[in-house]
Amino acid sequence: MGILCTTASMSLAQVTGKVTDASTGGVLPGANVMVEGSNSGVATGPDGMFKLNGVTEGNIVVSFIGYETLTLAAKADMGSIGLEPTALGLGAASIIANVVDIAIARETPVAVSTISPAEIALKVGNMEFPEIMNRTPGVYATKQGGGYGDSRISLRGFDQRNTSFLINGQPVNDMENGWVYWSNWQGLTDVASGIQIQRGLGASRLAVPSVGGTVSIFTKAAQMEQGGSVSETFGNDGYAKTSISYNTGKNNNGWASSFLLSQWSGEGYVNNTQGAGWTYFAAVGYEPEGSKHAMNLSVLGAGQWHHQRDVEVSIRDYDYFGEGGQELNDGKIDRRWNSNGGMLDGEEFSMRRNFYNKPLATFNWDWTITENLTLNTSLYGSAGRGGGTGPRGRNYDVLPYRQDLYSFMYEDSVTQFRMDDGQVNYDAIIADNQTGATPHDGSVNGNYEGALIGSNQWSIDADTSGT
Repeated sequence: MGILCTTASMSLAQVTGKVTDASTGGVLPGANVMVEGSNSGVATGPDGMFKLNGVTEGNIVVSFIGYETLTLAAKADMGSIGLEPTALGLGAASIIANVVDIAIARETPVAVSTISPAEIALKVGNMEFPEIMNRTPGVYATKQGGGYGDSRISLRGFDQRNTSFLINGQPVNDMENGWVYWSNWQGLTDVASGIQIQRGLGASRLAVPSVGGTVSIFTKAAQMEQGGSVSETFGNDGYAKTSISYNTGKNNNGWASSFLLSQWSGEGYVNNTQGAGWTYFAAVGYEPEGSKHAMNLSVLGAGQWHHQRDVEVSIRDYDYFGEGGQELNDGKIDRRWNSNGGMLDGEEFSMRRNFYNKPLATFNWDWTITENLTLNTSLYGSAGRGGGTGPRGRNYDVLPYRQDLYSFMYEDSVTQFRMDDGQVNYDAIIADNQTGATPHDGSVNGNYEGALIGSNQWSIDADTSGT
């Protein structure tokens, strides 16, 4: 007697659907759609749509950083799948402290706008971080000097000095003048997981200059889900960025860690504003199951250099110099023109160069003492090193004074250190410095004999011998 055994499984020809943000209805490009229990899956396209072929009846798992993971029974037409965002992408997806001030919609009496992780990923491209917020009500951001990292942002008409900027609850406005130097925080484009903009006096517990408002920026923490990625980004004007990230995921002992490293370079939209830099980020979190304690240590930094444009340029200079040739009133206004730029040894050079590296380290500890009592502690530190270059000495032969460059070169005929197209001839400047400089002969003006001339306690006596 023979027994014939057959096993039948029903396969769906194709599973299609669209992944969106449940709170805004916006599409989520790059969301993961996986077949439960397998390695089969796809990522949603720019329109949030996905197609899975040959799926056996079962479940699909839909996930995206900053949103709650959703498991659904597979069917041919999944329709619109709405994912609920966590608290700005910092809740269930990661380990982070509750010390961060967050305004809650319809609960906190503050006019507030929130930019989700999906919107950041969709908008950023090769833009500077402040430009992500440009379409938020009450916000105006511009590149200012034209160099990468020289942006400024206004909120409700107030400049950065009267607006508070917080990263994971820590103030980053300059302690002396209140300004925010965005070139120090370029790494935020890689690690930001949410932005909340509170217009007017906000919900921050800190004594900060928030007349214009408070901008709270939240970075990725130690991600609970294991995974990694490698990405390449290319943009206009030679912009290129390579990013590598990896998350260990949360282990059985409650530990999780995340790492990111990226490198970027570009020529800059404005002439002679090229730059390059590195972004580094690391986070270690600890949140064991059933424990009353949760801790997170993170380090974020972005070493960079970039050329700048800071000289005021007239409409006539934009018209005459730059692309289109040297001709007045030809209707070709070149907004990229930069009076600081020029050539040195056949390569681009600028008298204005910014270079800086300012890492920020933060340690957060949450302790749930009782059901109604919690203690949130945050320790942070930041140390920067860098500077900038600019013209010194006899620079009136290089830069115009109270006149535009056209008048300077063609009406006053000061062309010794400028080429015909208006660029600075740095080779000529160096040659002039070398031939015109005379070494110090050791003599000292009588009024200063015996005076201290250095912080090393070195002085010169009347006969010029060192004492």
